[in-house]
Parts: sequence; structure tokens; C-alpha cells
Amino acid sequence: MQLLIDNYVCEWKATITDSEKLKRFRHFVNSEQGDDNVVFVTEREQIRPATDTEKKRK
Repeated sequence: MQLLIDNYVCEWKATITDSEKLKRFRHFVNSEQGDDNVVFVTEREQIRPATDTEKKRK
């Protein structure tokens, strides 16, 4: 058990801090373009996906 604890790595943190791995997260596999339908709004100093109503306001 101690071996598991000593070798633990948070996969999300490792991905976020590695620019090469982070490049793999994009909207479309075969395109560098983003998705204009994905809109975020700030709420309580954090981002969250916008509702349909919020998207229409922008």
C-alpha cells in the first residue's frame, strides 16, 4: 500500500502542466478550430458553461 501512495500521480494535474498532453484536448480531432457554440461565463470567480439564454445575450 505504501508503494501505491508513494507513486501516486494526479493524472489531471500532470496533463494540465504538460503542454504536449494539453494540446490533445481540443474541440475537433481533425481541425484546429474551436467550437463557437462552447461559451463560458464567470460566476463566483469561476467559469461555467453558458445557458442558452446567456449565449443569446452575447
